[in-house]
This record gives sequence, structure tokens and C-alpha cells, in this order.
Amino acid sequence: MIKLKFIKLLILLLLIFNMNCIKKGIDMKNNTITVEGIAEVSKAGLVVGGVMLLDYPDKEMYEGKYVKVTGVIEKENPFKLKEYKKGEPVNQGFDMPVMKTINFFDIIEK
Repeated sequence: MIKLKFIKLLILLLLIFNMNCIKKGIDMKNNTITVEGIAEVSKAGLVVGGVMLLDYPDKEMYEGKYVKVTGVIEKENPFKLKEYKKGEPVNQGFDMPVMKTINFFDIIEK
């Protein structure tokens, strides 16, 4: 009886999670995501909605504009911060999702 209730609860939670991902524009099969927000320029690339867009040309042109981007989130962040070890130089990096493959990019007038 308890196992059946647990399984029903687990299925319900998985359905809610999946529906939430659909609302946010996340495709769970190939890590495709759609983000909207004000574009900010950083050393590594353009940042939109907490996602770093690597190797995007003319990034300064989009600074401060409201944009919508769809692309593939990389499984591994090549710039992820590594643990500091005493005696070694401090490394630079960032802990945020990284998007290299961009399928759609649009400036939204607000």
C-alpha cells in the first residue's frame, strides 16, 4: 500500500517537473532551451537569462537589448571554476550554463 502511494506521488512529481520544463521552453531530449532577457556583455561572451552564449559575433551590438535565444546547452562547461589549491594561481571561470549552438536569436522590442 505504501509503495503504491509512493509510486503515484513519484509519477505526479515527474509530470509536474516535465510540464514546468515545457513552460520554460526546455526540450529534455537534446538539451535545447529558450531564454529571454536583457543581453549583457562579459569577457567570455553574451549573457542572456543566466546563460552564457559563447562565440557570438558582434556581442557589443546587442548589449542592453531584450533578446530571445534558442539553442543547445552544453553538457560540460569548459570554463567551470576549479577548486583552489594552495600555492597555485587563482583560476578564472564561471558557473553557469553555456550555449555554443544557437538555433534562433531575435531582438524583441519592448
